[in-house]
Amino acid sequence: MIATDKLLNTSEAKAPFYSEELYDSVNVCWRAAVTEINTIREAVKDALNVTGFLQAQKNKENFSEGYLKSVKIIRDRISKLAILPGH
Repeated sequence: MIATDKLLNTSEAKAPFYSEELYDSVNVCWRAAVTEINTIREAVKDALNVTGFLQAQKNKENFSEGYLKSVKIIRDRISKLAILPGH
């Protein structure tokens, strides 16, 4: 799970610089990705039936929710940054 490990390692390394809210929303993405990978890895045949499809849809919704929340937090933070005159 190289991609999910990279996401986790990056978010942990930057945790001191993330707000708690951003850190939590990134972890929502990470958990959804890991759940999806484990679902597929453990039961490939189930991933191809209705139950697997519904679980995948739920994982996608969870990931998207965390991602969109992360985007909003970052955009809000950027919009509040000020450029100092003369710098």
